[in-house]
Amino acid sequence: WVIQNYDWHILFTGMVPLGALVFIIAAFKLKDIKPPQNVKVDLISVFTSLAGMALLLYGFSEAGNDGWTDSVVLSTMIGGIVLLIIFVVQQLRLKSPLLDVRVFKYSIFSLSNIISIAITISMYAGMFLLPIYLQNIRGYSAFDSGLLILPGALVMLVMSPISGTLFDKLGPRPLGIVGMLITVVTTFEFTKLTLETPFSHIVIIYMIRAFGMSLLMMPIMTAGLNQLPAKLSSHGTSMANTLRQVSGSIGISLMTTIFTNRTTYHVNEMSSSMTTSDPFFMNNFQAFVQKIAQTLHLSQTEAQKQALTTLAGKVQAQATVQGINDAFYWTVIIAIIGLILSFFLRDVRKDAVVEVEETEKETTDDIRMLPAPKDMNS
Repeated sequence: WVIQNYDWHILFTGMVPLGALVFIIAAFKLKDIKPPQNVKVDLISVFTSLAGMALLLYGFSEAGNDGWTDSVVLSTMIGGIVLLIIFVVQQLRLKSPLLDVRVFKYSIFSLSNIISIAITISMYAGMFLLPIYLQNIRGYSAFDSGLLILPGALVMLVMSPISGTLFDKLGPRPLGIVGMLITVVTTFEFTKLTLETPFSHIVIIYMIRAFGMSLLMMPIMTAGLNQLPAKLSSHGTSMANTLRQVSGSIGISLMTTIFTNRTTYHVNEMSSSMTTSDPFFMNNFQAFVQKIAQTLHLSQTEAQKQALTTLAGKVQAQATVQGINDAFYWTVIIAIIGLILSFFLRDVRKDAVVEVEETEKETTDDIRMLPAPKDMNS
C-alpha cells in the first residue's frame, strides 16, 4: 500500500519513530539477567567477521543483477570468503572465541542448520518470484501482491505457538517430514503457473505452503540447539541466525540468476521458431496483421508494427512465466534435499533421558554388588 501510493523510502524512514520508541522503552524497562562480565574482545575477530560477512552478502546481493562472473561480484565474494576463513581459524585458536565454530561438532545441530538453509531458500524463492509474476506478468498492483502473501503470514503467526506445542509432544522428525513434504508438494504446484492461473488458487497454495513451513521454522532450529551444552547455546543461536541471513541472500541471488537465464533461453527458443521461412507462422502472422488493421483502422505497415510489438510482448510474458516455473523447479529440488535430511533428525531430549536411565541402572548395579552388612549398625 505504501509503495503503491507513496514513496518507497517511507518503508525505511517510517521505522525511525518505532526504533526510537523501542530505544526509550528498553532504556527504562530492559534489565540484565546476569551481571556484566569483563570479557576481552578480540579486534581481529570483530573486523574479519564484520568485513567478511558484509563483503559476502554484498556479493550475493549483486550476483542476481550483474551475474556471478562480474568482477565486482567475484572480488567481494572472494574477499569475504578469505576474511571469514581467517575468522574461523582465529576462533579455533582463542580460548574464549567471539563465535565458537565448534558447535558444528554436534551432528543434529549441523543437520538442523542444513535443513534450515533449504527452508529459508524455499521461503525466499516464493516471496521473491510470486510478486514478479503477479505484478510484471499479470498486471496486479503492489497492494494486491501484498494481499496474496498476507494470509500465509497470518497462518504462520497462528501456527507458531501450536508448532511449539507439537514439537514438545512429537519431537522434530515428524514435524520436519510433514512440513518439508507439504513444502515440496506446494512448491511443485508453483511450477505450473500460466498466464491465466486464478489469483485465488495461488493464495490457497501459498497458505498451505506457509502452513507447512510453520511446522519447520522454530522446531528445526530448536532441535539443533537442544543438542548444544548450555555454554554453547548463545554461540549456536548466533550461528543459526547468521546462516539463515546468508542463505536468504543466496536464495534470492540464485533464483534471480535461474529466472533471468531461463527467461532469456525461452525468449530465444520461441523467437527462433517465428521465422519467415515457416509458412504456418507467416499465415497466422498475416492474419493477425489483417485483424489489427481492420479493428484499429490502420495501414498495412502500421498494423504490422503493432502486430510485432504485441507478439514480442506476448513472447516475453510467456517466457517470463516459464522462467519463473523453472526457478520453482530448482526450489523443489532444494526442498526435496531438506525432506530427505529430515528423516535423519532425532529428538536429543530422549538421549538425555536414556543417559539418565543408564546412569541410574549402573548405580543400582553397583549397590547390589556391595557386600551385605553384618548387622544393622553396619
